[in-house]
Amino acid sequence: MFDEEPEMSEGFIKYYKIISIICMGLVIIAIIYMVIRLVLGV
Repeated sequence: MFDEEPEMSEGFIKYYKIISIICMGLVIIAIIYMVIRLVLGV
């Protein structure tokens, strides 16, 4: 029934990929930051 999804689905997929990549980067940065704080704290 929902086969008629023109450019909106493609654009949404592109934005979703970009947002997911940014979130992954932020998570990795947060983990590295916490590890550095733990190492410096000890």
